[in-house]
Amino acid sequence: ESLYWVVFNGSVLIYRLCRHALSPARASLAVPHLAYCALALEGIVPLLQPRFVAWRTRVYVTLCHAYEATGATAGALRAAEHGLAQVDRLWRLEEMSPTARPPPDRPQRPELVAARRTMRALRLKYSGA
Repeated sequence: ESLYWVVFNGSVLIYRLCRHALSPARASLAVPHLAYCALALEGIVPLLQPRFVAWRTRVYVTLCHAYEATGATAGALRAAEHGLAQVDRLWRLEEMSPTARPPPDRPQRPELVAARRTMRALRLKYSGA
């Protein structure tokens, strides 16, 4: 776990490579790599901190766009739902933490609010509603 930065930096490199492959002709090449990145980021405890939630959300969003570019909206919906479940899990963990509680006049951490909003919007987009 002390080498969490290796996984983080690896995910950044894979993301940069896959971002250029999001055209409909090549998006199918990016999907497995982006999915691996998302799962790898979930498997390292230090990367589950709220300060990394924006990065994890960006990987989920790009994965959804890659699925969409291949025409697999069902896969995009699954990825969006999985990402939302992960953000909600982090939200619940933050609520349980006595040190992370915000003051009563301030809402939950802004990065969690933004991630939750983004993932809900993606779920709505791909659910066909």
